[in-house]
Amino acid sequence: MSAIKRFQRGRDVTAITIIPQDVSAAGALTATSFSGFNAGGSLLGRCDGITIRNRLNSEVIMSVDDVLVNNVPITEEYSIEVREILTQKTGSGGIAASATDYEPMLPRLFNERDSGTGASKWDYFKITVTKGGKSYTIYGLKQELNDNVQGSGKQVASMTLLPVNVNFDGSGAASLAYA
Repeated sequence: MSAIKRFQRGRDVTAITIIPQDVSAAGALTATSFSGFNAGGSLLGRCDGITIRNRLNSEVIMSVDDVLVNNVPITEEYSIEVREILTQKTGSGGIAASATDYEPMLPRLFNERDSGTGASKWDYFKITVTKGGKSYTIYGLKQELNDNVQGSGKQVASMTLLPVNVNFDGSGAASLAYA
């Protein structure tokens, strides 16, 4: 029987952080800080799962008299979904001590609003995952948040990010990096 590789086991995730990114006047993404519960951005111990979806987009290019479809690859894309087990920071007996004690990270980051304009405060994020001794860094634009309430079992929120080109100098650096 063969051994399961370390990178395939969830228990070998040793770090996962999600940090909001500000966009500078020059268009560069830079890390920003946020205050409150879990200000360091770590989801370790509360991450229910991470899914990276790769997709090759194609276009059908064929002459009018062809009878077989001819798909030609045009772009490659991916998305990442991070799932958080919703928790509270204080309280006992499964009940938060106050309404402010229930502060899950993903819904807060996704929905945070600028106090002056009311616009979304952060649209871009940097996710770093260390799993099985390898690190993955992903820069993405928020696409979707699912914050579900269930009658039983754990409560989970998920955030999906789409890739962004973090290198605006035209070199086309990938937004998904493996180290």
